Amino acid sequence: MVDFHTFMISIGIKKSYIKKFINSDNFNKNNDNLTLFYNYLDYLNLDSNDDINTYLEEVEYLKNKVGFRHKYSQLYINSLKGVYNYDTSINWIVRIVESFFSMGKIEEFCNFYSKCNKII
Repeated sequence: MVDFHTFMISIGIKKSYIKKFINSDNFNKNNDNLTLFYNYLDYLNLDSNDDINTYLEEVEYLKNKVGFRHKYSQLYINSLKGVYNYDTSINWIVRIVESFFSMGKIEEFCNFYSKCNKII
């Protein structure tokens, strides 16, 4: 199993966001990575009413609100382009993370995005 810090870096979260979350009251090292990921999203207090209409707004939202590095924001948006309707990219990213945890294939998930990272 991958530790939480490594997991968050592997999905593209900025180190400064991880550090702030780990030092917050919302972090409980006894939780599993999926629970910590949910706690992280709660910690960010994301507003589902944010008006996002364009590709650039979506990339900026993932960068500035969720804490993804720029190239990962672009990777997720480009990967999900045309896949979703009437839902935000962050909801799809959560679904991707959940599916890999439920299948017990977190290492494959990390390897997949490492390969994608090399392409960008």
